[in-house]
Amino acid sequence: MKLNQYIYSQLSLSFFPIFFGLFFITSIIFLVRIAALTSVITMNVFELFTLYLYSVPNILFYTLPISFFIALVIALGKLSSEYELIVITSFGLNPTKILKIFFPITLILSISLIIVSLGLIPKTKFLTSEMLDFKKREANFNIKSSEYGQKFGEWMIY
Repeated sequence: MKLNQYIYSQLSLSFFPIFFGLFFITSIIFLVRIAALTSVITMNVFELFTLYLYSVPNILFYTLPISFFIALVIALGKLSSEYELIVITSFGLNPTKILKIFFPITLILSISLIIVSLGLIPKTKFLTSEMLDFKKREANFNIKSSEYGQKFGEWMIY
C-alpha cells in the first residue's frame, strides 16, 4: 500500500540521522572508557577494536529504542503539522489503524532488543571480562620511566 510506504519513508527520514548521531556519540563514550584501560594494561589496536566490538550490543541496546521513539514522535508530528494526518483520516483510516501501520516495525525492534539483551550482552560481558583477565595475567606492565611509583591494579610498583 502506498500509504504504508509513505509513512515508513517519513519515519526513516527522521530515524536514521538520529540513530547514527546517537550511535556515534555513544561510541565515543565507550571508546574513551576502553582507552582508559590502556593506562593499566598494554593493548594493541586489534585488542582495542575487539573490546569496542564487544561494547556494540550495549550501544545498540541504548540507542535503538531512544532513536526509534524520537523518530516516531517526529514523524507523526510532521505529518500532523503539515495536515497530512487529517487527509489520511479523511480517507477512512482512524488513528488506531494508523498506529497499526507501525506495529510490524515495533515488533521487529522489540524482538531484536530482546535478542540483544538476553543473548548478546551477557556473552559480550563475559568475553570482555575474560579478555581483561587474560591481559592482566599476561603481566605486561605499562610502566612509565619518568614516574616514581605507579599503580597497577591493586599493586603499587616503585
